[in-house]
Amino acid sequence: MDIAVAAGAEERDDQAADLIARARALRSEEPPDHAPTALHLRRLGWAVHELLERLIETHCVKGAA
Repeated sequence: MDIAVAAGAEERDDQAADLIARARALRSEEPPDHAPTALHLRRLGWAVHELLERLIETHCVKGAA
């Protein structure tokens, strides 16, 4: 998320701003007692993955070969 913020993606792209907000919320959230920690990590990983794809689309970062 730091790369997205440093690149100004939050101000330049509404979709990126939404993904950053979602990732921040997940990062600050405690895993629920009734759900395994792995589920929480998967949700966070998916949010970061979607954010990375959006950053590549908006040319904030270069895609990996």
